[in-house]
Parts: sequence; structure tokens; C-alpha cells
Amino acid sequence: MWEGVVIALLSTLTLVLLLLTGATANILISLLVGLLLVLIHAVLHRAADGIDEEAGRWYTPATPSTY
Repeated sequence: MWEGVVIALLSTLTLVLLLLTGATANILISLLVGLLLVLIHAVLHRAADGIDEEAGRWYTPATPSTY
């Protein structure tokens, strides 16, 4: 639980301090571009139909070794 709080506080503090450096436009544009890319990915991402199909499509399980 506390890890999330610490990450949120540090992220907020980092963003505020970066905005005070005078590079506000560059930082905000970078954040907007990143958000746009994440949203495009979310819209275009096709969810997997099943776990077995996904596993078979992306990798073949290794056979157990006999050491």
C-alpha cells in the first residue's frame, strides 16, 4: 500500500520541480504525446481470445530438462 503512495508523491514532486525549471512547454508536450500513444495503443490493442491460444501463438513451452 505504501509503495503506491510513495511513488505518487515522488512523481508529483518530480513533475513540479521539473516544471519550475523553465522547460514547461517541453515537459507538457512530452506528457501529452506519451498519453496520446498510450490511448492509441489501448484503442487498437486486440484482447486475446484465450490463454492457450495466446501461449501457443507467442512461444512454445520448453520441455523439462533431465539433469
